[in-house]
Amino acid sequence: MTYNTFVLGCMDVSASNYNSEANTDDGTCIAVVEGCTDIEAYNYNSEANTDDGSCVAVIEGCTDETDFNYDSEANTDDNSCGLHLPQGWSMFGYTCLESLNAVDAFSDISYNIEIVKDEWGLAYLPSYGFSAFDNLEFSEGYQIKMIEEVTNFQFCDAIIPQDGIGQAEVDAAADAAYADGAASVTPEDGVSQADVDAAYADGAASVTPEDGVSQADVDSAVSDADAISDGIIADLQTQLDDALANSCAPIFIDIVEGWNILGYTLSYGQDVAATLSSIEESIQIVKDNDANVYWPEFQFNGIGDFIPGQGYQIKTNNAIANYTWPNMDGERIVMSPTVPQWAADMDVDVHPNDIRSLVKVVNMLGQEVNIEDQFTGEVVLYLYNDGTVEKKIIQ
Repeated sequence: MTYNTFVLGCMDVSASNYNSEANTDDGTCIAVVEGCTDIEAYNYNSEANTDDGSCVAVIEGCTDETDFNYDSEANTDDNSCGLHLPQGWSMFGYTCLESLNAVDAFSDISYNIEIVKDEWGLAYLPSYGFSAFDNLEFSEGYQIKMIEEVTNFQFCDAIIPQDGIGQAEVDAAADAAYADGAASVTPEDGVSQADVDAAYADGAASVTPEDGVSQADVDSAVSDADAISDGIIADLQTQLDDALANSCAPIFIDIVEGWNILGYTLSYGQDVAATLSSIEESIQIVKDNDANVYWPEFQFNGIGDFIPGQGYQIKTNNAIANYTWPNMDGERIVMSPTVPQWAADMDVDVHPNDIRSLVKVVNMLGQEVNIEDQFTGEVVLYLYNDGTVEKKIIQ
């Protein structure tokens, strides 16, 4: 007698858990759900059971398009937008194109600030309601001492345009222009946009040919209205592009001989050595907030990249007029540590007490002896000028 063995499982070949060995369906089939199954991916789909190759890697950065730290390639915000002001002393560069009164600039965090100083040493003391300098200026560097850390701080949010027209007004004007564009069309046959809208609302059957307006006329009027609206939007875009182009024009500053505090105003980071290569011979040293240094004479770059919005101390051996931060298009300079000849030629500052020397050798009775005259196996003490003693057996 032959007995059939039941193998339970999913027998639907299109299911994600299809069992080719099953001969009895047990109702456990699970439909295929395609998507990204990599839990570390940006677009991970927890409901997917079949990977479709659509996974996108997580790229962290500032995702706010209005921020100077905006990273167009980032898909995950890492809270790097805005300026980071750590507890204690740090430096920052003012990045807004318009000057801003110091009191207005720090109004939201004045309670958390001890002092702000410009490169001339003039101070703003919020606790006393006093500021020796009037405005923060674009590309200038400042020192600030914070009571507590502040992240994602935005200066430019406090700016009120002189003409009273902010971004909200521009957006509203653009929306209104687009909406009014179609209504501004006045056909020669006297049919207004309201007539056209009513005709479309009621359907083509409601068009009365007796007034001379056919469906073709209606379609033409709508097409003309769309063209005008598109023209308005295109004109607004042109004006916006021009404004952005003008706002990104290079800003030139004068660097004085000696110490300077400069704000790095470009919206992207880049290699310190490459950025300063055109004025390298005039630079003695550059320092960031963490006391990391770029020292060109020793071919040492401990800073790495300039960070947008951060301030840097730069010491020069001569003045540099009309300097602007250059765009290095990703260029980097690999440093090969070296020692300049003047440093190699320096005298070593050594005191006689810094050199360990033998004072004398004595036997266990305290008598000074000459080890060459002593018997093998005798125990002697070596006394040194640094106060150390060695006990040895004559070999």
